[in-house]
Amino acid sequence: MGRTIKYLLRVLNNPKHIFSTFKFYFKPETLLKPSKKEGLSKRLYHVAAFTPHNAGDALQTILVRDILGFNGMKINWKLKHVHTKVTDEDVQKINKRDAVLIGSGGLILPKFENISGWQWNCDINTLHEIKTPIIGFGLGYNLFKGHDISSALFLNHINTVLEKSIFFGMRNTGSVKGLSALVEDKHKEKIVFQPCITTMLTKIYPELIDNKPKKNVIALNCAFDREGKRFGNKKDQILNAIAIAMRKLSATYEIHYFANAASDEQMLPYLDSTQVDYKLVKLYDVSPKIILSHYSYPKIVLGMRGHAQLIPFGCGTPILSLVSHDKLQFFLDDIKAPEWGVDVFDDNLEDKIVEKTEAIINDETTMEKIESEKQKLWDITLKNVNEITTTINSL
Repeated sequence: MGRTIKYLLRVLNNPKHIFSTFKFYFKPETLLKPSKKEGLSKRLYHVAAFTPHNAGDALQTILVRDILGFNGMKINWKLKHVHTKVTDEDVQKINKRDAVLIGSGGLILPKFENISGWQWNCDINTLHEIKTPIIGFGLGYNLFKGHDISSALFLNHINTVLEKSIFFGMRNTGSVKGLSALVEDKHKEKIVFQPCITTMLTKIYPELIDNKPKKNVIALNCAFDREGKRFGNKKDQILNAIAIAMRKLSATYEIHYFANAASDEQMLPYLDSTQVDYKLVKLYDVSPKIILSHYSYPKIVLGMRGHAQLIPFGCGTPILSLVSHDKLQFFLDDIKAPEWGVDVFDDNLEDKIVEKTEAIINDETTMEKIESEKQKLWDITLKNVNEITTTINSL
């Protein structure tokens, strides 16, 4: 009852909420141009955190389906939210499909402690009844410091998933190492690097990305999920430092605040109290094309959410990651740009943000490095997708 009331309040506060939900769930979206290619259509079951209320989650689930279509495979999709219980009826539907794809997203995170130990609401007995091959794609080992997921229940479940998998890709090498350290030795080699598909947006949708010169804008995004683990006991200190840095930068640049989810707007009082002149841009419950258009125009995006670094990078926009979670540093390490991040617990956070932001903007090699590293991620992805489609077509 409480969840129902909470949802109704959301709808009253934002009428677009119910429309975007309906559209997202009942009309699996694509950003690809219609294909005229002939060929046998495959039937895949897609399990993910489907939601239009978070810009990153909304975009990445479409991208995972589109990258298989980009490779020429014709697919009929059936969607199921990862948090919705997998029933016996679902298993019957899954087993009539050619494969079940899980991802992408940071799904390797403690949840359903009495069912699977992670984000998939599928108990072990039901999992054993699934005969269709499993594909894990662009998954994240999303633990904060102090988080633990190594319960016997989780280990049994994830090892069983790997046993049934024909491909299992994690979105950064930090996630590969983190999960590989937990699973049985015979499954370790199955866990491979598959970058988050949002990092390659210009490769998949070149016609949708604005290639005009960047506007004189700095975009900021902050995150507030699991804020106890994200900020410890220094929430106000950290957010005030970020706000002061933005006020300093606003002397030279226009400031836009990108809210990937409604909860991100909790940063606004800190900007207001510090008298930052900014424009609020709501990127939840909007179309994927609107998300892409906004992440394409800033000179740089300062992001605390994972997708507030991944999406702009994919759009060819420079980034400075506000590292409050290991996954942000994982990505920077993968693209060999650790200097494009600042730890939110840094004693000189305010000054570091200003210095690094200006350094990245003024570095003539920044754009070249983005394109060079993006190409490497693209090459890895094409190899992986070719392996997946070849395997499915042979089934």
